[in-house]
Amino acid sequence: MMSDADKVAQEQRPLMKIEDSFRKVIISGDYGGKFYNNDGVLRIGVFDFLFDTKCLNE
Repeated sequence: MMSDADKVAQEQRPLMKIEDSFRKVIISGDYGGKFYNNDGVLRIGVFDFLFDTKCLNE
């Protein structure tokens, strides 16, 4: 669960240290659809990730 800004930062920090061109994705137990944050990291809920077969194609 991404309950506060500190938790989001904790989960995102290791991704930002990787310097490559692969898409960065955080899958959380929260419901709320999907969105890209200011750093280009895709945040998506677990149900959207599991049941939407095209969620990573956009």
